[in-house]
Amino acid sequence: MTFGTSLHVSLGTFIGLLGALFFALATLITKRWGGGFDSFVLAGYQMLSGGITLLLLSAVSEQPYLHVSATTIGVLLWLVFINSISQFSLWFYLLKKSDPARTSAFLFLAPFFGVLGGWVLLGEPLHWYVAAGGALICLGIFLVNWRTGSAPAELAESNAKVREARKRFDFTGAGGLE
Repeated sequence: MTFGTSLHVSLGTFIGLLGALFFALATLITKRWGGGFDSFVLAGYQMLSGGITLLLLSAVSEQPYLHVSATTIGVLLWLVFINSISQFSLWFYLLKKSDPARTSAFLFLAPFFGVLGGWVLLGEPLHWYVAAGGALICLGIFLVNWRTGSAPAELAESNAKVREARKRFDFTGAGGLE
């Protein structure tokens, strides 16, 4: 809804969906086995593997052109250090400290802020559906992260069973079954 009512399916659509799938898998893998790694190291490896993959894809599908200037270098450094390494380090830290489903809900803000960024930086027009989409995104994040004061007895009992089952297994990868 944030992007409007038109839907255009192209190769880029499938590349974007594939990227989302890999991001979801990386989130789950990081939550399960990434606790022993430094957030900056994880971010560095992810940026390196993603950068190499994108470089190879762009080499076969694009006509490279780069106008080197102080602005270009400044933007590139900003993208590498602030938008990539810093943000992904924060992301991995949050995954270590919280539930991945609750944390991942905030990813739905990315397209909304992308549209707002186009408005601020490029003067693109804002329409009513941008506000409606942003409101729905915020409502969804609220609902995913909303916790009630007291859980029903069945849920509390189920959570106790899950905790007991987890105690039987070593999820750190260090010792196998207990």
